[in-house]
Amino acid sequence: MRAIARVRTRVPLGGPVGSAIALDPRKSPRQQRSEQTVAVLLQATARVLVDTGWDRASTNRIARAAGVSVGSLYQYFPNKESLVLALARQHAEEVVAMLAAHVG
Repeated sequence: MRAIARVRTRVPLGGPVGSAIALDPRKSPRQQRSEQTVAVLLQATARVLVDTGWDRASTNRIARAAGVSVGSLYQYFPNKESLVLALARQHAEEVVAMLAAHVG
């Protein structure tokens, strides 16, 4: 059971009408190696946010911390915001699974 439905998410910006930041991942990993790359990117995102804070976190820092090229990062995530949203979704799914195991 997926507790959190996938939804297309866009966050409005303070710019012209219709400006928005894409938050959905660019593509889903299909192979085990791709899944590992995404997992490493999400772990690096958490580390960079803890170590540097939101303002100093960047896709370049996250890619460097993950040991991948920034191009590889951009294959899966269009920006920092989408990485953080994916990390939040992952944590929410883990919490739901833990709660379900205890209620089960």
